[in-house]
Amino acid sequence: MTQLSKIETVFVATDFSKTADTAIEWAARLARAHRSRIVLYHGVRAPAPPVLSPAHAFSSDGAFENDCANAHERLRRTAESLRRRGLRAEIDVQVDLGANTILSRADAAEADLIIAGTRRPSVKKSILGSTATQLVRKAPVPVLVVPPGASLPNSQMHHVLFPTDLDTDVQEAFDEVEAVLGRAGVGTDVTLMHVYGSEYDASSPWAAPLLTSRRTKKARSASQRLEMLANQLSHHFRSINTITCSGDVARTIDHEAHLLGADLIVIPQGRTGIGQLFRTSTAERILAQAPCPVLTLQRKSRPEALGRAKAERRISNLLENALDA
Repeated sequence: MTQLSKIETVFVATDFSKTADTAIEWAARLARAHRSRIVLYHGVRAPAPPVLSPAHAFSSDGAFENDCANAHERLRRTAESLRRRGLRAEIDVQVDLGANTILSRADAAEADLIIAGTRRPSVKKSILGSTATQLVRKAPVPVLVVPPGASLPNSQMHHVLFPTDLDTDVQEAFDEVEAVLGRAGVGTDVTLMHVYGSEYDASSPWAAPLLTSRRTKKARSASQRLEMLANQLSHHFRSINTITCSGDVARTIDHEAHLLGADLIVIPQGRTGIGQLFRTSTAERILAQAPCPVLTLQRKSRPEALGRAKAERRISNLLENALDA
């Protein structure tokens, strides 16, 4: 197993929306699978400085304090509800500075997994990048993004869609998926999927590109490699199926997830192919249109670096406590 064989802290950011409520349920499910704690985070928007908005400064006297108090109360009630279900839950309310604040607070909590809901992107966010996309790009730990309309997690995860560029270390990625899902992933069916090129058939009545014929050299090669991977990794999950197709990557992944009724899409971040998705607008398209949560796995060096940082912090804390004693 990897450095992530034990998820000790699940950090979930909420804006109190319906999607965020679903994200909290995913946090609860995974925390129960790992017997880990949950940190509930909410960022409160800071009041505009009087120099920039004098009217706002006078009309909203005490509004920021009220917002903080309301956020504390709502998180407290949510935490109490989780505790009644046998889970450990803490709350964290901060001034909202977007993804950077979430990452900073997740690091302070020594989070092993970050969970956040996302919204359908506006034109501005499609250009600048949503908070969810920034988390995926910058977080040193796996990030689970819950899209609008995603279902609440079932008692059993039935199907996981696992796209691969065939250059990523799939064995390592599968180890991390097992580590993140824990007992929640037992008895799951997995579909390994490889999408290459963009070959559209203008006469096709389908919303997504047609599956490319296995007679083509590229399709045969990719299919053979996927089958080999499936055989090597068959012990990880209940069953592993393979799909090789051609088309627009994001569109095809989301379409296949719809067809499969996938509970989860897993995206390992490698150096090429799929790994480049989250450095381009393709990320927004997947996160916005996916019918289910998307779990992104970071490059190997990043979890290891996080593990070293956590160990250093713990040693420092032990030394401080010893000196105080």
